[in-house]
Amino acid sequence: MIRALAFLLLLLAAIPQGAAAQDQQRIAKIEKEWAGWVQRHRLGNSSIVILHNGRVVKTRAKGASVSTPVPLASLSKPITGACVAKLVQQGKVNLNSTAARYLGPNKGPGGAITIAELLTHSGGNSTDTTQKFAAKRSTWGQVAQKPLAARALARPLGAKRGRHVYNNENYAVLAEVIEAATGQPYFTVCNRLVLRPLGIGSAGKSRSYGGFSAWGGWQMSPKDYATFAAAWFGPQGVIGRSMGSWPHVGIGKGARYGMGVAYYANGAKGAWHLGMLCFGGRSGNGAYFGFYPGGYGVVVSFDKCIKLKGASDLEKTLQSAILR
Repeated sequence: MIRALAFLLLLLAAIPQGAAAQDQQRIAKIEKEWAGWVQRHRLGNSSIVILHNGRVVKTRAKGASVSTPVPLASLSKPITGACVAKLVQQGKVNLNSTAARYLGPNKGPGGAITIAELLTHSGGNSTDTTQKFAAKRSTWGQVAQKPLAARALARPLGAKRGRHVYNNENYAVLAEVIEAATGQPYFTVCNRLVLRPLGIGSAGKSRSYGGFSAWGGWQMSPKDYATFAAAWFGPQGVIGRSMGSWPHVGIGKGARYGMGVAYYANGAKGAWHLGMLCFGGRSGNGAYFGFYPGGYGVVVSFDKCIKLKGASDLEKTLQSAILR
């Protein structure tokens, strides 16, 4: 299943302040720690892309290639956030406008949710029906953006507005807003506006999970994703350089969520997100990206459902290599 709240595991460990030097020893340490993590969790296919100051400085893969597209799971959400940001810059979407403005009136209680609230999962939509669809491969064909968004809008709000409740359905509604604002399919629009200008050619609708659309339906090579992440969410990225100026809500312990990513307001850690697709046992896929003090960033892909224990171990492993 798509682990909708998986990113919260990164709050389990306190993140120390500090700066990392730009040297080969640090890069080698990150690579070594990743390799140990892969071995501990018995991963057959995994890769890592290491960035420094926005540039790829090292790649390594086991049973995989950093140039081959992999399922992004919830790392699709930052693409959607960047796509909305681009439409805001073009004047086609207003963050303070409601979903009903773009999708029409009489859609139900969810029509009153603003674009900013959809981006931050804070509009009051609490029931996430995507989880049951993702749990069984036989139901993937039932996952469709339009009916899912329609149900999300029609359902009574189950949470207090302004409170963060992570829900994939919010991004299904955003995909509908993007299509209504542009008159083009979601994947086509976001590829054209966000990815192709960066020279990214490996991105597209996942052959296996494309039905998960704006919340989990993209595939891309890890190396290309590193290019995207740095350009949009890195310390000098379009959104990353001024995260606080974009919609965001607190999610606890100094962390915030906005535009499809989490981050720490005090600068202890830059933008990050984790995505996992789990289908029983260890069957599934996952990916992670994060930016750290000292200009370092990583993109990691893996071919198993590592669950929260494995994801927490990954974060602690990266902290040890980068921050200490």
